[in-house]
Amino acid sequence: MGSINLLTNLLYFSILYKILFSDI
Repeated sequence: MGSINLLTNLLYFSILYKILFSDI
């Protein structure tokens, strides 16, 4: 279960990072 939570968190961070980079 922990592994899935970590993966989801990583995906969320990736999307947020991509949006931030796209804004620049």
